[in-house]
Amino acid sequence: MRNSRMVFENIIIGGDSMKSKISKILLTSLILLFTLTTSAFAGSLYLNVPGTVQEEDNWCWAASSVCALNYDSLGVTQTQFVTYVKGSPVDEAGWPWEVQSGLEHWNVDNDWTTGSISWANVTDDINDYAPIIASIAWAPWWEFEGHMLAIYGYYEDQYVKNVSYMDPWSSNPRWNSRTYGSFVSNSDWTWSGTNYNLVY
Repeated sequence: MRNSRMVFENIIIGGDSMKSKISKILLTSLILLFTLTTSAFAGSLYLNVPGTVQEEDNWCWAASSVCALNYDSLGVTQTQFVTYVKGSPVDEAGWPWEVQSGLEHWNVDNDWTTGSISWANVTDDINDYAPIIASIAWAPWWEFEGHMLAIYGYYEDQYVKNVSYMDPWSSNPRWNSRTYGSFVSNSDWTWSGTNYNLVY
């Protein structure tokens, strides 16, 4: 009986030890899985676009376009861009289809659409080393006043999706970042048009 009890006690002790080892293995596996999952959902890229200040009150569209062109070191000026699109260097607002025409004149293919583009489109373009030109409509939208910005980067993890953008208005901070959702729509503006899929 004594020998049987010793064997039984050894089995129990061995069992506790085995449970402890299994628990440690499971805990380590869970930590590793969480780390890998976090890494899988984290990413960022910021293009080295030139900070560009608009040279006239209504030339945000030209400044953002020239920012995108000169990211590829094309050496285009805002005056050249506006003159090609408008016929002379007039201080007038521009539209996404005019931006498209100007970019294509300097051999940069692009698409344009009304409204915003998806987060997947944003990250795809930036990962293809292509900035995005975003038109925004100031609130209230029916006053038909707006601005253009150049999106040059993004950050993403499991908690947040941020876009980084260059603002050409002279008195505004040049480099900015906000969540994708608040870039699409916030109390100040709505994302109203986009030139994207730039191919140099």
